[in-house]
Order: sequence, then structure tokens, then C-alpha cells
Amino acid sequence: MTVPRIATSAGFFRDGAGAVKVDGTIVEPVTILVPACATPENKAGIVLYGHGFFGGLDESEGGYPRRFAKDTCNVVIGGLWRGMSEADIPAALATLNDVNNARPFAEGVWQGIVDFMGLARLASLRLPTERWSRTHWRSRWRRWSIRAASASTASPRARSSA
Repeated sequence: MTVPRIATSAGFFRDGAGAVKVDGTIVEPVTILVPACATPENKAGIVLYGHGFFGGLDESEGGYPRRFAKDTCNVVIGGLWRGMSEADIPAALATLNDVNNARPFAEGVWQGIVDFMGLARLASLRLPTERWSRTHWRSRWRRWSIRAASASTASPRARSSA
């Protein structure tokens, strides 16, 4: 999934006047769990899933999200909470050691918010109209890939839900 890039763990990107600016785009990983009950005849709901504090994207493929997807017949789309993921632990520790690091750390969290806004857009506008192709079967779960609508539209990474 491609989203606007506004921050890193070092803080916001800013223009000459100090206003926050978009600095290109960044491709963020996405997981999609599609339960076997989700078919063209049985429309499934879509749920966005974010990992816990300082966790990772792999949590969105764990036992609970899978069980939830299966039990409720919902497609679960997981994203990485940039700024609050495992990779951000060093920045968080630096903030605890020196309060002067609080601003860049807090500003970096906003990239995760932008990422989840992108997930919501993907779920509501793009996924329902995508051409889905089955690439692999495992037990009761399906692994899907999404073909980009055009060269300028990045595809989310679909991961195995088995």
C-alpha cells in the first residue's frame, strides 16, 4: 500500500516555514486474512487490525485475528502502526532517557496514523473493486494477491492466512 510520507522516527518533514509537508510516498506492508466463508455469494465485512504497543505486523496474522475472521466471516486487514512498532522501541527508550527526544518520537507516530487512514481508504474504496486472484490454498484459508489497477497504483502485500 502506498501512502504519503510525512514523518520518520526523527519527526515530521517540514518546509522552509516549518509547516509539516509530504515528502513523497512510502510503501507500507499490509496483511489480508480472507476466511473461506467469504465468497462472491456471501459478502464478508472488513475489519482493520492494528498490533499492540511496540508489536509488529505478524500479530495481524496470529491466532486471535484468524479466529475472529473465521468466527465472524470478516476479512481482516492488518497494518503496521508506524511509530509504535517493535522497530520504534529504540526511539521510545531514547525519549524515556531524555525528554528532549519526545517531540520527534511523538511526531513519528503520526506516520502510523496516516498509514491507517490509507488502510481505511484501501478497505472502503479499493478492495471491493479489485480483481482478486487465488494464488494458493491452505486448509480453510486463502492466500490472495491483488493486481494493481494501473502502474501508478501500488498493490498491498497479501500474506498467507494459514
